[in-house]
Amino acid sequence: HVWGGGVCMPRPARAAASRISHAGASPHWEKLWAQDGGLPKGTRFDVAGVARPLAAELSRRSKPRPGARALVPGCGRAYDALALARHGYTSVVAVDLSPAACEAAREELQASGGSAGGGGAWRVRYVGVVLDPTSVDALATAVPPRHPNVTGQQHLTLCFEPAAAELAAALPLLGTRCTLRVEAEASDSRGQAVTVALASPELADSLGAITAGGSGRRDSPHITLSTADGVEACYSNELVRREGVLRPRAAAPLLVTGKVAVAVEPPPATAMAEGRAAAKASRRIVADPAEAARLLLPPSGEGEAEAAAAAASSVDVVCADFFALDARVQYDLIWDCTFLCALEPAARGRWAEQMRALLAPGGELLTAVFPIGERDGGPPFAMSVPLVRSLLEPVGFEAAVVRDNLPHEEQHRRPSDELSSVRTRGTALVSWRLRSTK
Repeated sequence: HVWGGGVCMPRPARAAASRISHAGASPHWEKLWAQDGGLPKGTRFDVAGVARPLAAELSRRSKPRPGARALVPGCGRAYDALALARHGYTSVVAVDLSPAACEAAREELQASGGSAGGGGAWRVRYVGVVLDPTSVDALATAVPPRHPNVTGQQHLTLCFEPAAAELAAALPLLGTRCTLRVEAEASDSRGQAVTVALASPELADSLGAITAGGSGRRDSPHITLSTADGVEACYSNELVRREGVLRPRAAAPLLVTGKVAVAVEPPPATAMAEGRAAAKASRRIVADPAEAARLLLPPSGEGEAEAAAAAASSVDVVCADFFALDARVQYDLIWDCTFLCALEPAARGRWAEQMRALLAPGGELLTAVFPIGERDGGPPFAMSVPLVRSLLEPVGFEAAVVRDNLPHEEQHRRPSDELSSVRTRGTALVSWRLRSTK
């Protein structure tokens, strides 16, 4: 069920990483995190708090827009992820390949006033047009299901896992009624769907604002009807784009109606604790703007303890391979601090391509380029602004702001390092944006 940027795909796997060694990661990270009962704070690469460049940068910035999402790859103890949540990011995904690091991150969140399980803002699974019950019945009569698994809530997805811009465009439209025209059926041994077209032209521009920022194809808006056993509903995305499977309706035009709504699931941490199946079972279809705002805003409380708990509950610690993250789940901000320098050089091209894929339209990739200076081997491997530029520009990025003269106190270092250490292991802060295609 896709229209515009919405593409149905599973979220990143949350199972503990069983294989640490691949082109982008060295197997010794897990060993360092796990040895002697765990890596002590402030030792080796653990800086015992928010990275200095990020702390300074956030102090200069205004709050992000409501619903903004951030990603922190190579999160370690999630100090930076928590800082972004406290700054106002509604959802922050902290990713690390090391299971021991992820456990340390969850303990840090627990100690900070929240937990890796618990409350937080509900997560928007998709924005769509959800059919009225009478339209569901009419569609089932006109196009009988061909497979045993009939979609329980038939809908047209406008945007899957919307970024902040799409969500902001969608919220005022919740509850708006629109009409769809059923045009053709597609089916095979695995699934069944119908393609549709918007029959409410007055809504074209408004709905277009929801789908404009997505990365998926925009030529196959459809509704999933049924699937064979063991086949996910998102198989229909592939089905309707296959040549020769669409059969135009010969009967009189069929119009179906529905409301713009969001499908929301429990907070990320709750979903992790209860499992994906339980989260899906708890999914709500919300067409009321007030109810959506209540569910989607992170909990607020009076006092520092309540604020700390709210921020910690907005951080989702995910034990996964950065290179395997679902590129259809995009972020408004990606913060890279000592992640690129920890990767084997052979993985740098993939790093750039994955950053391009994961960044939402209009989003920002913020990098702490470290360590700058002469250095043999690694990790960490020597970095420079020209090196990072050579990786990102070929895949469509351009440097929006380059701060290569950071004050010594804002440069990256461990608590035990002398301030003078930044002279041989310097830091630059660079904000990257995707070049406009207009």
